[in-house]
Amino acid sequence: MAKIPKKIIICGGVWDVKIDPKVAGGSFSGKNKEMTIGGKNKKHIFDVFLHEVIEAVLTMRGHRYDMYWDSTNDRKLFSFYHHEFENLVADVSLALRDCWRDNASS
Repeated sequence: MAKIPKKIIICGGVWDVKIDPKVAGGSFSGKNKEMTIGGKNKKHIFDVFLHEVIEAVLTMRGHRYDMYWDSTNDRKLFSFYHHEFENLVADVSLALRDCWRDNASS
């Protein structure tokens, strides 16, 4: 099982990761370089973490747009070319490196 690290690297910055047992979803602040992961549903905690990491990377790289000036989540557009996708993969890999580091030696 993967573990959720307390710090991750996103686009060259060190971000704090906090787990909030009262929340089911997740959120992040690029300005404050922090991410909150909902721990209410332990079965989906890594899915929420992965979602927030990918969304944070895409946002920090300027690939997330609010459509029609509506800030609801279902109106967000992500747009990027394949070479930008390769950068996304590299960034996500770096951000998640500590999630399975201990498991690699087992």
